[in-house]
Amino acid sequence: MAVRGADLGDEELRREHRAKHIRSLARAVAEETLGQMIASGAGPDDRPVGFGPDLDRLTTGAVTVIESAAPPPETLPEGADVFDALARFGRPLLDAGKATVLRLLRESAAQAPADIRTALEKQVGKVHAAMPQRSTSDLRGSVRPVVEAALGRFPPDDDPVGTVIRSPGWADAISGQLPAARELPALADAWQTMAGAVLDTRRRFPGHGQGESDQDAQWPVLLAYLVGDRTGAPSVGEPGDPPTPDAVARRLFDLLAAQRVIFPDEQAARQRVELIQMSADTRTLLDDRQTAAQKLTGLQLHHFGAFFKRSWRANDWMWGRLDGAGWLVHVLLSPQRLKQLADEGVPVGERLREIAGTDAPRGVLTAGPGGEPAELAFLTAGASGPLPASLPQTSMWVALGLQRLIAAEELPCVAEQAEADQRAGGAPAAADFLRRYRRRYPDSRQPVDPDTVDEFLNACRISEETFRREKDSRLLKHTVSHAAVVTANAVRATVDRWSWRLLFGGVSRALRLAHAVRRRP
Repeated sequence: MAVRGADLGDEELRREHRAKHIRSLARAVAEETLGQMIASGAGPDDRPVGFGPDLDRLTTGAVTVIESAAPPPETLPEGADVFDALARFGRPLLDAGKATVLRLLRESAAQAPADIRTALEKQVGKVHAAMPQRSTSDLRGSVRPVVEAALGRFPPDDDPVGTVIRSPGWADAISGQLPAARELPALADAWQTMAGAVLDTRRRFPGHGQGESDQDAQWPVLLAYLVGDRTGAPSVGEPGDPPTPDAVARRLFDLLAAQRVIFPDEQAARQRVELIQMSADTRTLLDDRQTAAQKLTGLQLHHFGAFFKRSWRANDWMWGRLDGAGWLVHVLLSPQRLKQLADEGVPVGERLREIAGTDAPRGVLTAGPGGEPAELAFLTAGASGPLPASLPQTSMWVALGLQRLIAAEELPCVAEQAEADQRAGGAPAAADFLRRYRRRYPDSRQPVDPDTVDEFLNACRISEETFRREKDSRLLKHTVSHAAVVTANAVRATVDRWSWRLLFGGVSRALRLAHAVRRRP
């Protein structure tokens, strides 16, 4: 139907959508009201509020208030008046239409030539700019005084739900969910802007995108429906008479109405989401460690190990920032965006080199060590060439510059905490790292040169420290004795029998004495 441009909407569909729209507004008010009544403990002694038909009664009462106020129209008028009618549906329907139009613009621009892509991106900006400021209506704040006033009566009402429904303030709170008269012109203008964006897309794709390289693209079907193309065939020569903006807006409304009626639990416009798992099991060109077990000390002792030493916590924090930067670059380096910039004449390779701070390794701009093609070869390929799903080699190279800055910030803290652990009696496992670091940076306030962090990060092997190496250290003995004192005091405070209290009191005093001896240098 959509390919042929057949109409989706009729009067019955529009009435059903209107009923669902009004009921959703009423349901939101009813749930907020009932939640506040439950929190207040309202209800007669034999039945707390919230059971039985209370929610349905509140919803039905809210629907009645909306129908008697300024509800959306049952039918859409002809001509330009349709924009004023659509404005009365408020922001929820406008947001759904915006998501659909933005999807059309962005997907059609993905494989379009540079000049068309630039024009469509301007339309995206116009659609965003046309959205009016959201209403500052506070549903919770509007309902709260109504509930408090209704439940504060003495003697208590046997029907608190009915008391709230009959309250004039509750009707005012419900009416606040409808667009105010001053908001309607801006909402109508936003609908006109979206219709204009669809017509501009039709003008740039006379054949409605038929024959595009991406055979799975859905935007040509969407465009064909919105502009009312009943043939579905590519246009030859100049396009026919374009539809009027009000006709486009009406067809967009019918599409949203049909989707809400048929799929009531789905979003008005499906959004493409890419999930990225951010973990410590990732690589960096700064160091050869690749897994969480090779980098982190906190995995020990059921993931509580880093609480033992300051340097362990500083080490894990540093690696968290390093790996996080790598993943963020991986997410932001979109092949589609890089291809778009390259087609517009932007020197992508030079810009990426400025961020990385070094020349690209083999496999990024040139062939890899095994003869595999360069990862960024698609930037100079033809428009029909496939785009890679991701850019792992390029991401590691670009992230290198950011990771050097992060390491330069974190290594001084790691060295400072490692020295504090040694003074506290920890095992001198980080002695080699500290010796190298202090030889180059004797002043703790001296900033670290990012170009030197490779050497010090590789020398910093705090991640290889374990409790086994600490078994004879004064710091571990102090920690164990301190934990024993705390445990004995906790047990002593909880037991009831005087004999047990006497026993654990003696144990506690002995442990505190041993703990004090251990703390002495």
